[in-house]
Parts: sequence; structure tokens; C-alpha cells
Amino acid sequence: MYKKALLIVNFHSGMGKAKTVLTEVIETLSRYDIIPTVYVTKNKEETILTAEKATEHFDMVVAVGGDGTLSEIVNGVMRAEKNIPVGYIPTGSTNDTARSLGITTNAREGAEIIARFNPKKYDIGRVNQKYFAYIAATGAFTKVSYATSQSMKNALGHLAYVLEGIKSVSEISKMRITGSTDKGSFDGEYLFCSISNSTSVGGVIHLDAGTVLFNDGLLELCLISAPQNGQDLMQLVGDLMQSKFDNKLITIKQITKAELTIPSESGWTLDGEDGGKFSTLSFDIPKKKLLLLSGSKK
Repeated sequence: MYKKALLIVNFHSGMGKAKTVLTEVIETLSRYDIIPTVYVTKNKEETILTAEKATEHFDMVVAVGGDGTLSEIVNGVMRAEKNIPVGYIPTGSTNDTARSLGITTNAREGAEIIARFNPKKYDIGRVNQKYFAYIAATGAFTKVSYATSQSMKNALGHLAYVLEGIKSVSEISKMRITGSTDKGSFDGEYLFCSISNSTSVGGVIHLDAGTVLFNDGLLELCLISAPQNGQDLMQLVGDLMQSKFDNKLITIKQITKAELTIPSESGWTLDGEDGGKFSTLSFDIPKKKLLLLSGSKK
């Protein structure tokens, strides 16, 4: 039985890889009796609306682009009344979501997995009625995800994020955050705060793959307190680079919801894109799950 797929393609992700793999993706899907229709992204809001409308006319939506493209599709599908599966062919610079979930970057293999149509449930985060596929973050590493130049990403990949991340930590830009979660409250001065469903945070922080489960109804809260001196800062940077989380400045909790207050508006990144500035934020996990077609470790 034929299935209809809308391919939402971003030719600007990464080094324009989508241009070189699109034909292969279409041919592979077609061999599995899937009828592909191609939509080329123009802007964020139009992509979200296109994905939302696709739930009425297609059997699946497939992102051919980076984490930002996937995030836009997720927002469209999640706010639609009808739920249809989503596939992901990663062609971005760092592909945090793909790395975390074990999704292949080989376009043909990815298309074959999608074509087998075996969706798995995946938890999506929500903040102030916006959805994020893998992370919402603010602080020292926030600008790393969306301020690093595209040319630097293309040339260095994850190393670019690491270099920019270290530079932003050294600026010691701290903020006061008061928060309450289902696992307790906190109040202090922090360099960084994120709520995620991913093992890779901005290409800089790497959480334990054995701890992060993508359909367990939990999100990971990560807080990095502001160091008091240069020695603490150097130890923090070294531990982050080695994924050591027993540092006294690092707190990681698994939560289902959170309310955060920041005295002055803070810039947030949602899935590696500029998510706007907020001083109060409400996080939760919608009951509606994302149906993910692409292969995963979990």
C-alpha cells in the first residue's frame, strides 16, 4: 500500500549536504512504495505551518536538514490535532539530535529505516507553549549553538562549539535563577541552565547515555553554578571537556516539569536556534508523544 511522505528540505543546513543526498533519498523511498513530495524551507514560521498542515494530507513528514529543521517540523506536528510519524535525514553541521539518538547520517540507510515505517515514541519538551526536540538552554553556552558562524561550524564541526563554549565560560557571565521542579527547588547564581532530552548538549556537555532515556517521561535539568575563582573555573572547564559531572558546580536532575524565574530577561536557545528572551518560564512534557521513524539506540 502506497504511503505519502512530505520531505521538508533545508538546502542551507551544514555545507548544503541536502542538495547532494535529496535524489538518493527520493529514489530510496520510492522503492518502498512511498510517494515523496518535496517542500524547500523558506522561513521558520512557514516551515512550522507546513508541517502542521501536512498531518492532514500525508502519512509522514521527513526532515532533510539540521537540528533546527527537525525542531520546526516537531513544532508543527506537535501542535496539530492529528499525529503522524516524523523521519530525520540529518544534513546539519553537528546533528546533536542524530548523535544522541544514534540516527545514521548516511542518507540511503536513513531513508530505508524511515521507509520500514516502524515509529517509536519520543518525549518532547515544552516551554511557554513552544516545543523543543532536544534542548532549551540559557547562559554561557547558549550563544554557542546559534552564534557560531556557519563557516566555522562547517570547518570545525563540534570543535567549533567547544572553542566558542570555552570562550563564553571565560567571560563569567552569571545570572540569578530561582526554580521549582517536581524534584525540589533551587536558587543561586549560574553560568548555564538547560532542560533537555539528549546526551549531547550543544556539542560541549555530554550526558551519560545510560541515564538519558528518550521515552521515559523525564527531562534532564543541568545547572552549572558560577565559579568563585580561577581555580574553580579551570577545574570546571577540564571536567566538562572530560564529561566528569561530579564537579561541585554541576547539578543534573531528572524532572517532569519546572518553573524558572530570572530577574532580568535571558536569551534562550531552543534546539540550537535563537528562542527569544524570557524572565519566567514554564517547562513540561506533553502527553502527546512524537512518533519518530528514524533509528535510535533506545
